[in-house]
Amino acid sequence: MKNIIRKQKILIGVPTTRSSAYISKTLSHYLTEINHLRDEYPNLSLAICLNGVRDNEYEKTRNTIQLFIKEQDQMKIELLEHDQQSKNEAINIILNYAKKERCDILHLLDDDVQIKLGSISENLSALIAKTKEYECPVLVGSHYLAKSKRLLACQNKKHSLLKVLKEWLLYQIFSLPYRQPTAPPKMCSGQSMAAWVKDFPTLPSNDVADDAYFSNYFVAINRDRIRSQNVQPIVKPENSIIYFDVADNLKEWRAQRLRNMVLISKTAKLFDRDHDFIESFYAWPFSYMRRYRRKPDYKWQLRIIYRIYIWLLNSVEKQTKAFYQNDDTPEWGIAMSTKLIYE
Repeated sequence: MKNIIRKQKILIGVPTTRSSAYISKTLSHYLTEINHLRDEYPNLSLAICLNGVRDNEYEKTRNTIQLFIKEQDQMKIELLEHDQQSKNEAINIILNYAKKERCDILHLLDDDVQIKLGSISENLSALIAKTKEYECPVLVGSHYLAKSKRLLACQNKKHSLLKVLKEWLLYQIFSLPYRQPTAPPKMCSGQSMAAWVKDFPTLPSNDVADDAYFSNYFVAINRDRIRSQNVQPIVKPENSIIYFDVADNLKEWRAQRLRNMVLISKTAKLFDRDHDFIESFYAWPFSYMRRYRRKPDYKWQLRIIYRIYIWLLNSVEKQTKAFYQNDDTPEWGIAMSTKLIYE
């Protein structure tokens, strides 16, 4: 197995946009993880795809990334660019680059998460092992957990007591799907996922959710084998974990949920034939589709928080229907309260 692993050519891909405030710290954090992989995977490189309108912020982000690359002389790092803001197109550009470079495996990472040391190694090892075991295309991802936020951390922002309490309470609600004791979702998050380059599909457009599309695709193409042989093409190693910040205000949280729900609805439409099977496969207490929510076994305190979360989610769903019926997509901003992960 070790010889097989060492021969693989690995590309770590990071799509990013308008990230000058935090991208350098994110890449430095990833470099620590990548250095941890060097002995095990000597044929490893990094590709960053900067996408967006070429304004001052674009140039500032590009300069920050170029400076980071200049300071690294021990590994190959490529800066790719796309002059429209589109994460999906950025991922497609990274995928095409991986094919051009004849890479075997592509591991995608978002530009705003923290990785538990060893998680990428866990994902790569699981991908190689499970592909051999199941003899089918496999998508591997990390468990995604919300970073804990204590009341004291909110208080350190020097807000009024009322604002501190409000922020802390909202965080308890918004983070519930991504912290214990909530059962983790099966679906792979775009924050951290990997597959063989030959198995990754090209994303169809900017009007689909990248992680939902990839997760749905790998279940759809393996549907018959899941039923007949009980293969599990979605793999999330126990010790592979990424940490992220959830929004700390209602406006940003609603904007994120609204866009996610619209894009997931549009993504589901592309899998009409397998829709019910896919939704049943990914059933979870926080599923966007109401009929596939499985009630969690919470104690009474968390049951109250869960009901508040679902009430908020259902209120967003009403807005989703209007966008979906008009074949429209909400504008996508950057939720800055989720980006300051290193301060």
